[in-house]
Amino acid sequence: MCTYGFAFVPANLLFLALGVLLSMLSVQRGVSLPEMGDELLPLFAANGSLGLSVVVFFTIGVVAASFSSADSALTALTTSVCVDLYRRPDDERLRKRTHLVMAALFALFHSALPSIQLHLDARCHLHFMFVHLRSVARALCLRPFHTSIC
Repeated sequence: MCTYGFAFVPANLLFLALGVLLSMLSVQRGVSLPEMGDELLPLFAANGSLGLSVVVFFTIGVVAASFSSADSALTALTTSVCVDLYRRPDDERLRKRTHLVMAALFALFHSALPSIQLHLDARCHLHFMFVHLRSVARALCLRPFHTSIC
């Protein structure tokens, strides 16, 4: 168990070094630091100042994370409905129908979300929750990734 925890030390050091290097780059280029430190990499990736390959890998990473979150949520909801509500865990046909219904509900939520977001303040925690849910729904709908999250 301890060796598993120690395996994360190099990865954490790598991400800390990336943050320090990006901070130094922003000072060198005269770019003001964003309010939240997590916005530094998207700032450089979005304006393309780190090169096309960084933009491509950043976009692939965001899409992969969205698909992973969407897949986990959809699988959990399908399992919960089939096992807990209907109490038929081995019914393959029910599982497939439930999976399609849940995907349709995600798509419906995704299409209704822009009208909900109009009424939210950009600094509100609820807004960030809706932005995350929208990215999950976007991944489920297999829509192409747009450059802006909202």
